[in-house]
Amino acid sequence: MRYRYPAPARRKRASKKCELSLVKLLEKHGWRAVRIPTSASGNVKLPDVFAVRGKVIAAFEVKLAEKGRVYVSARQIKKLFDFLQLFEDLDCERVAVVAVRFKRRFWVFKRVEKIGDVRVDENELPDFNPY
Repeated sequence: MRYRYPAPARRKRASKKCELSLVKLLEKHGWRAVRIPTSASGNVKLPDVFAVRGKVIAAFEVKLAEKGRVYVSARQIKKLFDFLQLFEDLDCERVAVVAVRFKRRFWVFKRVEKIGDVRVDENELPDFNPY
């Protein structure tokens, strides 16, 4: 019988795998991307994934969902905006994005314009195109 990690460890591994698959997807489409490994606890203002292409800097909050919808708290969205604020002096577009990978193997990207709770539905059209 194979050893099964406890549920929180399985979720953490699945989340890491999801973040890494986003990095590969972005790199495939000309972005320079990196996963930032952090538990995001406390006042850490780092996104899950950070990417640059041309004059666009994107900070991603990455979620993995079975189906339906995903909710992202205002605290997690604020983390993206705080990180992007570090680049305010650069002549570039700064974009905060919630990226959700649904288990049916497709991504939904939602551009976030202001700090607040965000809901992403599996059937909504993406409003950020990383391709």
